Amino acid sequence: MNDRPSPAVVPEDADALRRRLGFLMRDSARLMRRRFIQLAREAGLPLNQSEATTLVHIAHEPGLHQVTLAGRLDVEPIMVVRLLDSLQQQGLIERRSHETDRRVRTIWPTPAAYPVLKAIDLIRGAVRREAVRGLSETATEQFLDTLVTIRANLTGLDRQIER
Repeated sequence: MNDRPSPAVVPEDADALRRRLGFLMRDSARLMRRRFIQLAREAGLPLNQSEATTLVHIAHEPGLHQVTLAGRLDVEPIMVVRLLDSLQQQGLIERRSHETDRRVRTIWPTPAAYPVLKAIDLIRGAVRREAVRGLSETATEQFLDTLVTIRANLTGLDRQIER
């Protein structure tokens, strides 16, 4: 009898694991979030990463519904409520009743949000530049195109699962 495990259960060495697409994407995103937080603190930005991301979504789609925002952020609606509460307490957003459905709340950036959004954009740009340092402009664009393709492939599969 063969006591050797099948190749499917043989653990990979650490270097092989670190070259897996999922690991690299997740770890790169984690490191970019960490760097954003560090630079945001240094700049005195009064938001955490989740609040900043939420505010950016709201600024890109003023009047967004809370439920739609939860879907875009891939979080439970209760989590969005907490984020919105914090942003509203800071005077960066306002909630309004929907024009035709009073049960629906829409979210709008306030004038105070725009200087904060500019700071977020500057920090995100700095992190992006640090992340692609050493890559040519062509290599960076090819990499982004590859990520867009991966995202589109997985989005299509995700839609099939939802049916």
